[in-house]
Amino acid sequence: MKKLLILAPAVFFWLFCSPILAHAARYETIPDTEPKNDFVLGGGKTELELAPGEDTTGEISITNRLGKDAEFNVAVEDFTGSLDPNEPAFQFLGDEKSPYSLKDSIFPETTSFSLKHGERIWLPVKITIPKDAEPGGRYGAVLISLKNPDQFRSVEPSKATPTIKIVSRLASLFYIRIKGDAKEDGLLKDFSTDRKFYERGPVIFKVLYENNGNIHLKPLGKIEIFNVMGKKVGEEEVTQFFVLPNSVRMRDVSWNRNMLFGYYTANVTLERGYGDLSDTKTIHFWVIPWKIILALFAACLVVVFAIYWIISKFEIRRK
Repeated sequence: MKKLLILAPAVFFWLFCSPILAHAARYETIPDTEPKNDFVLGGGKTELELAPGEDTTGEISITNRLGKDAEFNVAVEDFTGSLDPNEPAFQFLGDEKSPYSLKDSIFPETTSFSLKHGERIWLPVKITIPKDAEPGGRYGAVLISLKNPDQFRSVEPSKATPTIKIVSRLASLFYIRIKGDAKEDGLLKDFSTDRKFYERGPVIFKVLYENNGNIHLKPLGKIEIFNVMGKKVGEEEVTQFFVLPNSVRMRDVSWNRNMLFGYYTANVTLERGYGDLSDTKTIHFWVIPWKIILALFAACLVVVFAIYWIISKFEIRRK
């Protein structure tokens, strides 16, 4: 009986307390943290594949570099993409839900916390997928914001405007793929440069990808550039990027070469991000350094007129 009484507290602690401690927030002090008027979020992007009814717990970190103690709020929102390539790639929805909502499935351990300068918190975030969840993508974000951002903006005595801008909100994005037969459907929508005529480099290529499925896709590829003689003169990588369902996203790729002249052709090959499918498109553009050409032409005119003036002013006599 005594053994049972001794073991009972240990069993109770193992059953009830240890799971709580396993997911409790952890704090640590970062020595010699330099004040930079900001706070840093670790774990800005998390990509997981979960089955209906499955749950998991991860962590994000927040480090205070504001130079003073601060209080923070924790919130959860859905985010979506856009069908307008000129709009931001990610739009947070506040209290609204998206068609691919994860808002009700993300559970940060707390909704607020405090940090001293140079202190870091490791905040557990639990994700629970409903048992009836259909295959496809779910997207949500944990947003960390300063509770009182105005107190960190310094103002010069002679001015009424802040001299230091403080970023008061950061987001950790969660991309969740629900296991099953998701609809993967994307393609290279357009390929262009930011203008048809350049005076000099760099040349900015614009790769537009459209996702018509119900799961995020990650296209990638390369751009090859050829001169008027058909010789390959450059190649740039289109690094992998996320495109949310029912949205488009523009990827800018810079060809950083200044000394260019003439007519060029650029070919893009973009893998769709699923299967072995890829798309290709071709564009043409000109690079003419007209200011340099005009300066050389003007210099030539000056030389010609100088020679003409010398000939007209001086008579050449034979001995």
